[in-house]
Amino acid sequence: MSNVSLFPNSNLDADAIAEFNADEVLVGTGAHWLDDGRGRSNLTSIEGFADHALTPDDILNGAVPGEEVVIYDDDHYYMANALAAHLADKGHDVHIVTGAPIIGGWMTSTLEQPRMIAELKASGVSMYPNSTATSWENGALHIVRSDTGDRVDPILGSTLISVTNRMPDDELSRELHGRDIPHRTIGDAEVPGTIQAAVYSGHRHARELLGSEPADRIFKRERPTLLI
Repeated sequence: MSNVSLFPNSNLDADAIAEFNADEVLVGTGAHWLDDGRGRSNLTSIEGFADHALTPDDILNGAVPGEEVVIYDDDHYYMANALAAHLADKGHDVHIVTGAPIIGGWMTSTLEQPRMIAELKASGVSMYPNSTATSWENGALHIVRSDTGDRVDPILGSTLISVTNRMPDDELSRELHGRDIPHRTIGDAEVPGTIQAAVYSGHRHARELLGSEPADRIFKRERPTLLI
């Protein structure tokens, strides 16, 4: 498109953005995975995680885990089980652990969960639902049952991968805010969510900029009426 300019591999700071003198500034800088175990079940870090755990970001950036991998999932969607299947296919012995009653619980909402479980089983992935992590120590994930709190045998591994929570990469937004430079923060940089949520956020803000988004966001839709 002739009215679009792309500047790849160009990290901008507030000074550079101010030089553009743009009418509108959208900041979509994404989010990053935490390595300290904080997530839905643990509001504080888990002992031993920050010093030893890899994250999905590390794996995507080329980090190579050891032969036996323990994945702790407190995200409950697709990331942990996708990593488990990928690493199992690469020849790693994989254990996936979650404090939830089932692996990938949110995937029940998308009707993918039963198929995902079957694929993990076929790949030889060991699954530990209902298991909350308490620490990573001496090459093992120490866990308790989520329902009773009873300790169970630790899970040995050469690599721990923490798939728990993401934090917005909002440093640029904060810098712009501190300098009173008008901007909008979108996508995961505003609130980390699903891929669909990030796409919707960008699309919605584009519609608002173009003036095609209803001010009250009331859309035409079917509304059933019961006549008696």
